[in-house]
Order: sequence, then C-alpha cells, then structure tokens
Amino acid sequence: MSVLLELRGVTVAYGGVPVVEDVSLTLAFREVTALLGANGAGKSTLLKAIMGLTPLARGEILLHGKTLAGMPPEERARRGIAYVPEGRRIFGGMTVQENLEVGAWCDVATRRRRLEETFFLFPQLEEKSSARAWTLSGGQQQMLAIGRALMQAPALLLLDEPFLGLAPVLIRDVAHQIRAAAIGGPGILVAEQAFDAAAALAPRGYAMRLGRVTTQGTLAELRDSGMLAESLLPR
Repeated sequence: MSVLLELRGVTVAYGGVPVVEDVSLTLAFREVTALLGANGAGKSTLLKAIMGLTPLARGEILLHGKTLAGMPPEERARRGIAYVPEGRRIFGGMTVQENLEVGAWCDVATRRRRLEETFFLFPQLEEKSSARAWTLSGGQQQMLAIGRALMQAPALLLLDEPFLGLAPVLIRDVAHQIRAAAIGGPGILVAEQAFDAAAALAPRGYAMRLGRVTTQGTLAELRDSGMLAESLLPR
C-alpha cells in the first residue's frame, strides 16, 4: 500500500488538556477512510490539525512521506490538502460557478477543465451554475462545498460531517459522488458520526472516543466490534 497520509502519535491540547491523544493512522492514495465517533470524540480537531488550523502538542503528520511540521494552512493547501469543514461554508451571495472558481488557483485553461470535471461529477451543479449558492438545497450546497475543494485538484481531501442534516436519499447520492471523486483522484479522510452514512462511503475506518482511536479495520469489522458501539455513544 502506497501511503499518502500518515499520523504518528498526534496529540492536540487546548489549555493544556488533550482533546486528541496519541492518534496514529495511515491513508493510502485514492483510498476513502472514515473517522467514526460521537460528537466530542476529537474527529474535527484531528482534521483541523492535519490542515494546520490547530497546533500539535506532540506527534508528527506526514504527507507523501514528508513532515508538515511548522507549515501554515495555506502552504498545506499548496501541497495538496483540501478541507471541507462542517457546515459547508459556501459563499451564499456568489453563483455556483463563482464558488467553484474560487477553489482553483491556476491558469484559465486548467480552471475551465477542472470546472468541466466538477460539473461531470456533480451534474446538479451545472444545472444551477448561474444560481446564487444560498438558493441551493442542503444536498446541493454540500456538493458545492466538495466541488469547490476538488477544484484545487488535491491529493488529500478532508471532509468533516459531509452528511450532516441530509435526508437518506441525499446521503446515498452524495456518497456515490464522493466515491466517484476518489477514483483516480484524492485520498479522502471523512469524519462521520453515523455508521450507516460512513459505510455508504468508506470501506475502512478508525473509531474514536474521548480523543483516542479505540479500534480500526474494515467497516464490517467495526460494525461487529463492541468498541465501535462504545465510540458512538455520546460523551
């Protein structure tokens, strides 16, 4: 397995209190992997640490085998990390196409090609390309947030609760499109608290509770694990 992302003993503390502690994991190229856990498990904090939005107390994060230590978020983005935070955070007053183009810093021809690729992946966005982003449905807004990140042509895509608030039929649609994006594209690490939603997307995962990884394996193995049931309980 060719490793894209590796975390070694990552610890993040707020006010001296660890909220993520001694987490180690790997993600291969073009692999989709889930971080499972209840609210407060440390999933979002871990994604922010990978993006450089919160500092490490201990540990190391490597991309393509090279450390990201001391690297600010904008440099990590240039190195190929894209991040879709919880809550989408699209630009509501801009059109769908404008939102997508914000995600690309490249020449005009490359931007046009990436836009075509994104519209192929998310045809609903092409139909709404001139509409203001705030007029989209919740599922369409999530597609837009993911599409904007993909316009960066990342090596690694971090998704924080991409299915939050979506109806089951929309979860299936968005999961299908995320899986399609991973084919020949980025490795994807997705934080999710709903097992069924994660299972629709990722073949493998890590379960977290109280800032620590409690178990890992295929989603089928995690489903049958008592440690997973414990991890999905509220704090």
